[in-house]
Amino acid sequence: MCFLTTAGKGIILLMRAVGLNATTFPGKITYRFGKHLPEYLTSGQHVTLITGTNGKTTTARMLCSVYEKAGYKVISNVSGANLISGIITTLIEHRSIYGTDTRIVLEIDEAAFGRYSGVLNPSCIAVTNLFRDQLDRYGELTRTRDLIRKGIGQAGEARIILCADDSLVASLFPDGGENVTFYGISDSGTIDVSGAPQASAETGNCVFCGTMYDYSARTYGHLGIYGCSGCGFTRPLPDIGFSYKHRGNNYYELLLTDDHKTNVIVPVPGEHNVYNAVTAITAALVSGESTDAAVFGISETRAGFGRMEKFEVGGREVCIVLVKNPVGLDRALTFLSNASDAGGVQFILNDKIADGTDVSWIWDVDFESVKIPLPVHVSGSRGFDIALRLKYSGIMERDVRVDTDVSASFDKALLECAKGKCLYIFPNYTSMLELRNYLEKKFRLKGIWE
Repeated sequence: MCFLTTAGKGIILLMRAVGLNATTFPGKITYRFGKHLPEYLTSGQHVTLITGTNGKTTTARMLCSVYEKAGYKVISNVSGANLISGIITTLIEHRSIYGTDTRIVLEIDEAAFGRYSGVLNPSCIAVTNLFRDQLDRYGELTRTRDLIRKGIGQAGEARIILCADDSLVASLFPDGGENVTFYGISDSGTIDVSGAPQASAETGNCVFCGTMYDYSARTYGHLGIYGCSGCGFTRPLPDIGFSYKHRGNNYYELLLTDDHKTNVIVPVPGEHNVYNAVTAITAALVSGESTDAAVFGISETRAGFGRMEKFEVGGREVCIVLVKNPVGLDRALTFLSNASDAGGVQFILNDKIADGTDVSWIWDVDFESVKIPLPVHVSGSRGFDIALRLKYSGIMERDVRVDTDVSASFDKALLECAKGKCLYIFPNYTSMLELRNYLEKKFRLKGIWE
């Protein structure tokens, strides 16, 4: 195993020397010759695995910030390469800093979690949420839930962190357990359910008996305080309670309803990032960190590439927001409509394997209820699909600029964005990488592995 680790490190250095990202290939090659590498590379270390549909990368980044500010050396797959090849690449690259003062934080794809969680020796597992995503790959949400439950079953005595507000996540352990910690909105911070759109049949119905949930409060999607009148399944009482308030331009103040009423402005904008912050805080708390240390680490977090990442070029800001499923894009559109600095928008849609080849999910997105700044630029291999969806939402064809060349579309969108404003870009996974590679070269941004 030592030889394979050295060989993998050499491959990484060689690939980076010639300008390649080297986020998955070294791990793919070394794992082919050493199936026990995951166990070897994580043995004796404090490992946190973060899985779920949305928020894995941001939650991992927040938890890394907590540990870094607490004085630990942190290893994490910051590039977002969350299959086993990317995880092994990360562990090989940073093998030299292993020690008792090291924390390993890994985001992991839901299916990969179901297969590899046990061999990664997790001390802590955090499940963020479960929304419809890549139906051609995962099928219905109950299958994704089953994959995660399988992975948890292989993870020994790991501490389990679950979102009580997500009925599918909470149903993994409806009765809790000694190693299970729930987090969720507190009674004092609930949000009125009136006016909230109805949850989909996949998530709004009880996973145990099929009865539609009754909600007393909802935050977004199917998250909130729910109960089933059919079988009696109700939202577990959170061990870590919180509430939050909007503070303008998509920033939110998080209040932990602990003995000290600890509060913090979440530095990464977006309502969904309140949940990501609490996931990271809860993982830190069950791993022995103090509330004050966890909150301080959250306050020092900076957005990762493609996750509310902002940078300035030519007198304009650019904000990249990864979107890959209906709830993710709904959240992004709400974010856009609340952005006081919005000066333009670009949607980029690909249909490669890593994205999910079925892009019909865009018809489940509520484009009609939000204000979208004009003109709109669309791109990617399925750019015309987005253009058609926008047409049916009421946006005139003359206000939509279609160019399947991602970089050319970006240049045009940036040019049409007024100076002093922000161009908001909503790509899915492979289109984000394509755009990010172009921007790295053009504006000398950091590499995705940094």
